[in-house]
Amino acid sequence: MSLAPRYVLVTGATGFVGAHVVDLLLERGIKVTGTARSQSKANEMKTRRTQYGDLFSMTITGEITAPNVFDNAVQDVDVVIHVASPVPRGTGISSSEQDIVLPAIKGTQSILKSMEKSPLVKRVVLTSSFGALFDKSRDPNEPYTYTSEDWNPATYEEAVVCSPSSVNTNGEKIDLTVFCPPIVFGPWVHPLEKIWSLGITRDSFAAARSTTWVDVRDLALAHVEAAYIRPETNNKRFVVCSPEKSSYQEETQIIKEEFPEWSEKVALPPGGLPRAKTTLDGSPLTKELGIKYTSSRECMVALAKQLHDQAVKEGLLAL
Repeated sequence: MSLAPRYVLVTGATGFVGAHVVDLLLERGIKVTGTARSQSKANEMKTRRTQYGDLFSMTITGEITAPNVFDNAVQDVDVVIHVASPVPRGTGISSSEQDIVLPAIKGTQSILKSMEKSPLVKRVVLTSSFGALFDKSRDPNEPYTYTSEDWNPATYEEAVVCSPSSVNTNGEKIDLTVFCPPIVFGPWVHPLEKIWSLGITRDSFAAARSTTWVDVRDLALAHVEAAYIRPETNNKRFVVCSPEKSSYQEETQIIKEEFPEWSEKVALPPGGLPRAKTTLDGSPLTKELGIKYTSSRECMVALAKQLHDQAVKEGLLAL
């Protein structure tokens, strides 16, 4: 039997996944504080959710890798959903270790250190990545199914031998649930200045496209369900991935079928993209949390419609 959390802290609340998590919690009547690094984004999050009144608040943390930045935010909550992870924008990545790996580690360490100072936190839900499972030494032409038992052997030695287990703070046990999604798609509800700030061109998007994916709404729902006190998710690691493989070509065809008036504006890049033979097994999440994955068609239609409407709003497209 599950028990609803009383008060949840969502880090990275103004991000793509975090904002969906916030909305689902608020819809269930759960009190939420979200963290943000910028006052302007925090203000926009609040402005769009005034109907929730005092149920929702935002706090500014600044850089999440700094020590003690979460100390005040964790004091009264009983569950932490840690979605935030520093990601350099544009072409600002000079070193994967310095710009991605270490900031992600330090950000997680920062929130855990702050939780040590709070007597109320009993549960933490952590957003990880398929990168924590992926083994680049595997032949992509050989069939293989990744599960939550896989670990990326290219990471630090401690990560190779560690397993998802309880976090202990001041002698008190805190349950941990970890989610490892591949690429995430779907409509957005977070503050976004302009759609082109995504910085993705058609060709670069196609070249980087993965056949494994998950709808952002499914990933957010998994986080919220795991925030409840339920033994079946305690100290477990889950792959969150649609069972339906997809490709850029297939998604383009969906858009043309659903929005025939856009057909001449939607083009495929030259050449084809081979399907990877590796797969991800996200079925345990359905069995244990009842998550029913969104279809590729539903995901792409929702995203395409939103992108079109936003482009019209920005004056990039005519009605």
